[in-house]
Amino acid sequence: MHALSRSCEIAQKLGVFAVEVIAKDEGARHFYEKYGFERLIDDPNHLYLSIEVIGSIFGRKQTI
Repeated sequence: MHALSRSCEIAQKLGVFAVEVIAKDEGARHFYEKYGFERLIDDPNHLYLSIEVIGSIFGRKQTI
């Protein structure tokens, strides 16, 4: 969770849109999906979570 919080802090400066992860297996994919990560079309283990969603989790309004 700390990494997601930090990503919100630097999103404004760097123009970050989302956090991207590649889950190592189905179990890891389900873990990320539990926290709102969404699958990309190209690979079911390739997921992202938008900075806007992360900001809402931590009560921060994000604008890019």
